[in-house]
Amino acid sequence: MKKIYLFLLMLSSALMFSQTKDFSEMINAGTFTVREIQDVAEPYFEIRGKGKGTGYKQYKRWEYQALRSMQDNGVLKSPQFYYDELERYNKYRNENAINSKNAQSDTSSWEQLGPYSKNSSSSSSPGTGRIMALAVDKSNANHLIVGSETGGVWKSTDAGVNWTQLSDNLVNM
Repeated sequence: MKKIYLFLLMLSSALMFSQTKDFSEMINAGTFTVREIQDVAEPYFEIRGKGKGTGYKQYKRWEYQALRSMQDNGVLKSPQFYYDELERYNKYRNENAINSKNAQSDTSSWEQLGPYSKNSSSSSSPGTGRIMALAVDKSNANHLIVGSETGGVWKSTDAGVNWTQLSDNLVNM
């Protein structure tokens, strides 16, 4: 009797695994319609269940995206389509940048103003940080405003020689 139960358990497990493989393979093949994949996946999840750890949530995420991106014939576009589209777009952007009158060569000469050494005893060095935003006044190039993630917002009216903190008294940024 135990052997029969064990055999039935192994048979049902194999059946469930083969169905998982079927709809997963259908998705990866890229030749089936979304409807065909749904017709195989839904019965599988009726047997397997839709709870935590069944893969149902991931399937539904895939289905949500697939229904919105499928072609008129119900088939999803291939990865090659998206690769070719990206190549086409990059080519378009590059050609327009070369032909654009806004495309100019950079003739600026940047100069490091410090700090010149790092405090190796801690994870941060005073005076260093990354600037996340920079604004230059169009009517006065000496007027600059910069923002950083942890350093706040700063203003300079002399082209960056001196800086004034603007956000010290803000509760939240």
